[in-house]
This record gives sequence, structure tokens and C-alpha cells, in this order.
Amino acid sequence: MKKMIYKISTVLLSVLLLVGVVAYKESAPLYADINLNVAVQNNSDDLTFNVKGNIDNSGWYYYFKEITLNYADNSTKTLQLTINAAQNTVNTGINWAAINSETSFISADMNSGSVEFNCKISKGDLGNVTSITVDGKTIELNSTGDSGDNNPVTPQAPEKTPDTEGKITIDGTVKDWINVPAINVENDTDISSMKMAMDTDGNLYVEFEGTAPSEWYGNYQWKQFVIKSGDQTKTMQIANIENKAFFNKAQGNSAAPYYVEFMIPASQLSEPFSVELGGLTVNSIDLPILNGVDATPAEDNTYKGITIDGTFEDWNGVKKTPSICPSEAHPDCLSETAMVFDGDMVYIYIKEGAWRGAYQAGMKSNGRWEITTDLGRHIVFQFNETNTEVSGLPGISAKHVGAEWEIAIPADQLPLYKNTINLGLYGVDADSPAPFITGVANLNGSKGPAGEESPIVIDGSYGDWTNYPSGYYEYAGDGTQVDIIDSLTSITTDGKTMYQYVETEYVRHLGGISGIELTKAIHIRLNNNDNYIIEPRIIDIDDQGNIGWNPTLEGLSPGTYRFGITDTSSWTDNITNIPELEAVGGKFYGYMYLTIGADGKNKCEFSFDLEKAAEHVGIKADDITMVESNFGRLGNQWVATTGASSGPVLGIVLCLLTVAAVYYFNNKKKKTI
Repeated sequence: MKKMIYKISTVLLSVLLLVGVVAYKESAPLYADINLNVAVQNNSDDLTFNVKGNIDNSGWYYYFKEITLNYADNSTKTLQLTINAAQNTVNTGINWAAINSETSFISADMNSGSVEFNCKISKGDLGNVTSITVDGKTIELNSTGDSGDNNPVTPQAPEKTPDTEGKITIDGTVKDWINVPAINVENDTDISSMKMAMDTDGNLYVEFEGTAPSEWYGNYQWKQFVIKSGDQTKTMQIANIENKAFFNKAQGNSAAPYYVEFMIPASQLSEPFSVELGGLTVNSIDLPILNGVDATPAEDNTYKGITIDGTFEDWNGVKKTPSICPSEAHPDCLSETAMVFDGDMVYIYIKEGAWRGAYQAGMKSNGRWEITTDLGRHIVFQFNETNTEVSGLPGISAKHVGAEWEIAIPADQLPLYKNTINLGLYGVDADSPAPFITGVANLNGSKGPAGEESPIVIDGSYGDWTNYPSGYYEYAGDGTQVDIIDSLTSITTDGKTMYQYVETEYVRHLGGISGIELTKAIHIRLNNNDNYIIEPRIIDIDDQGNIGWNPTLEGLSPGTYRFGITDTSSWTDNITNIPELEAVGGKFYGYMYLTIGADGKNKCEFSFDLEKAAEHVGIKADDITMVESNFGRLGNQWVATTGASSGPVLGIVLCLLTVAAVYYFNNKKKKTI
């Protein structure tokens, strides 16, 4: 054990009171953890000090404490003791001539961090000093006594009369400041609002706030706080104030409010005083006095409507759903979501996680989200790359503050629904996640605009498909456009015939050729069995049943066309009509109507005879339990209608084409819409 014995002057002895609270360390917390106690014996002729405890000697920490000598003429002098734990040294510094010399000793074991100081100072050597102040505690020298538990007694200021309800806790939340009036700040652009108050014990509380441009912003902690009383001035950086709290709500480069609050104990104040902060001077006599009763308002979880203003308190009444991004690269880019529909607007809340954010959520990290309906319809919106805006829908508005988003979408942008809507990430491949939020209904109780299903007639008018549930085919997995689903489809059966409707606005991946996306690469599969796949062949057919085997199917002009449906194994140039085809075992399954839209939207509807399909693959019609369809030019997904597991499709005639269920399938893996 190393022992350092120093013979020092009385100056050094009084400096012993300075022992370490404030610590400096590069790239480290401003304050180090120390445990030093000062016991003071105030005798009639001298002061005896015993200082001992432990300090952190693991690095380049500097501990120093100031002791103030208060003189009868109201002047003061300051002494300082500095301990460099890393170098095992104790140094004295400021104003050595403030007191006269006398012998005392300091001993320290710097290897273990144990420190003990013992000294005695003659009051005569202190000069005309009336009191000493350390750690905000003042000891009057015209009295005697033992501080005992190392807590010198501080004279108490007269209790103040409260005029404001409140009790401040220094924790960075600032809601307990609700009854304290704000002070207008004009000369500091970093501060948008400031509040100050005192309690009945004379402690001073200060709160100010502003906007942090990023999560790395911290200029507020280096602001100067000045206290003036009489001819005495004390200046400190907020970072060096002991009882303080900072709260920066910014995340990444998403700006958000910051909050700073701190407390100056009454022992460091002498009234009347004034304080200066942010170019503003405030007098103590003008400050509200808090009565010590907590006025923090209780959280109101009653839903009262949503306003897109970036404050988010109005979301307290809406249930939040934990939401994890499905991407393994950034699963924590999301935290939770919420959605509410009041009839006029759909409101969406998204809280981002610790990494990235909503603009990079999803399997492809493209920030595309969707609202789906109970009929399988979609709308898609996207967060831009700067993570500041949302686009893709007319009338959409959004606010992004820190890690939180709130978005409003006009109800007239919703696709067709019967009762409810859902929220999730945009994606249609087999690994896409289920919606985060499902089954959100209109708060006013109104149903959606969709009515009941109509009987299907294959005639090229398409209006009877409006109220049927839909699935979709996508050429690029999670879509290649922001606001347009590649294709939409509905499929149903009456037990004997399958009916299907397909529409698409996306033909750019086909080179702009219209027609082939809905007439080629079609597959019908029975019972989810690849051995039971039929490849339809689209043919020309007139009213007399005459067949044209090679109709024009691409580059079609706008208009509606009628075709017949057989299969690729039934083709032969020797067959010219339907009776001849069926006489040799070929199959005619039904009719297709194809419309090439002048507006860029192409549609088709067709019927497909299930009895003939069963015969084609070699099973009984009664054994069909599932019928699936794939349009390979639009995507690799399968969309299906199913019967019940306890019986065949043909044995369950769903009343007037009521859909049993609509399912979505990948070519390897199925997923329910």
C-alpha cells in the first residue's frame, strides 16, 4: 500500500473540504461515483476536519470540491483541492494565501481508492471569516458543535407562502409543470419555452424546452445559468448542475422536442436574487411558489378524436398493437401500430423501433404499407426515403416527430369493404406478414358500401363481381408500383362451374402488349395437386360453335372480345367445331369475355366446367374439394375457392354463388388473405 504523507499549510487544511464531487473524464460521464464524507468539529478556537471514503481510481478522473470562506465584509474567497486518481496525487490550488500556515496531515491509499484526510485549522489563522460553505452547507464560526453525521447544519430560510399548486420532480417528463406559467423567450432560438418556480423551502426549479434536430443534439446542456445576489455572481453550465434531467425525443434525424429541468437548492441562493438564462433575466420575487402538491394530470385514455398535429396524446384512447418488422435485417425498425376509422378519415399511428424506421420497413425495405378490406381490396401508401413524408394517396397527411408517426387518409380513398379494414406492410408473397391490425370498423357503426353478392353471368359486363371477395396476382412479389395492385381477381363456384374475374392495370412488364396477360399461361388446379393441373387454351368460337384455333390474343385494340376455352391437349387442326371436339374426347369448358380498356385497365371473366375438369384429370367430380387458378403472366400465385373438408364441391351448392372462402397461394406455400 502506498501512503502519501503531505505536510501542508493551513490553506491546504481548509482546502480539504473541497474533496471530490465533480469529476472530469474525456469521453466519460461528467460526474464520477465517489463516496467521501466530511465531518466537521467546530471548536471554540479551531476547526477539525476528518475527510474519508472511496473514490474511483480506474481512470483519468479529477475530483475537486470548492470551499467558500465567507468574510464579515460580505466578500468571499474560494479554495480548491484536486485529486488525480490515476496519478496517485493530491494537489492544492487556488488562493493559497487566504489563510495562514499551520501543520496538518493528509494520507491516501490511491491504489485501493481509499482516502482519508485529517486536519485542524486555527480560527485565528482564518482571519475575519464568519462562516464556511461546502456542498451548499454553511457553518457559522461563532458557534460550537459537532456535525456528527457529516452533514453540517445549514441555516433554514423562512418558509415561503405558496400561490401555485404543484410539486416538481426532476425526471425530464415535465408534465408536473402544468400549473407554472411559461416565460416568453425571444433572444435564444434554441429555447421555445421556459418555466421557473420555487418551493416553500426556497429551492429554485427551472424548465426549458425546444426542438432537437436529431437524437445527437445536446447544445442545451452547455448553456450558461447565472445567479446574481447583491454584488455576488455565480455562473455555471447546466451540465455541471447536480440535480438535472435531459430528455431528447428526437430519433435519428427526425426532429422532436427536448426537455431540460434542474433544481438549485436554497442553500446556494441568497434572496432576493435574479437568474439569467437564454438571454432572459428573471427576479426571484416574480416567481410562483409551489405548494408541494403534485398537480400532474392523470392520463386520459378516453378517445376524443385524432388531430394530426404531432403531439400524439390523443392516441392514448386507441389500442396499440406490438408490431415487428418481418425483415431479418431490421426487425426492430418498428415498435407498435394503431388505427381508428371515424367514418370521415382513417387515422394511423406508427411508433418506430430503435433502428431505421417506417420508411424502410418490409421484406424489401421499401416502406410500403397497405390498408386491406374484408373484401380483399387494397390501397398502398409509402414513406419517402427522407422519412419525413407519406405519399401514394390523394389527400393523405402525416406528421413525424421523433419515433412517432400519425397519418390521416380520407375515407373516400378506401377500396370497397363490407364491414372492416386492416393495416399492414405491403406484400403478397408467401413469406409476407399478416396485417398488424385487423377488423377495424367504422366508429359510427355504419357498414361499408359493399352489398350482397349477385348471381354471376359471363357476358362481359363485370358489374356482378363488385361485392365478391378478392385475391390478387403480383408480378414482383410485393408489387412494382406504389399505388396500383398489379392485378385483382375474384373466384367462386356454384358446385358445377367455376367462375373467375381478373383485372389488371399493369402491363408494362409485358412490353405494353395488351391481351396476352389474360389469355395465356393460365392454369387450373384441382385439390391443390400438381398432378391435376389443366392448361386452358383460348380459342375463337362463333354462335354456331365453329372453332378458330389461333385467335389474335395480343396487341388487341380497346374493346370487348368473346372467346371459348378448351385445353392444350384437345387441340387439332382437323376439328372445326365443338361437337367434333367432344366426339373425340376433347373438352370445351366455357366462355371468356376479355375487355381491353382505353383507360389502361384490362379485364376478363370466364366460366370453367368442373365436371369436365374432373374427367380430364381422371377423378370423380364429387372428389373435388378445391379449385385454384393461376395467371402466369401476372404472377406465380394461386387463388382458389374451396368446398368443405367433409364433402365435395359438387355436393355443396353454395346458395346463389355464395363464396365459401377465398384463399391465396404461392406456388409452393399457401397463405390466407
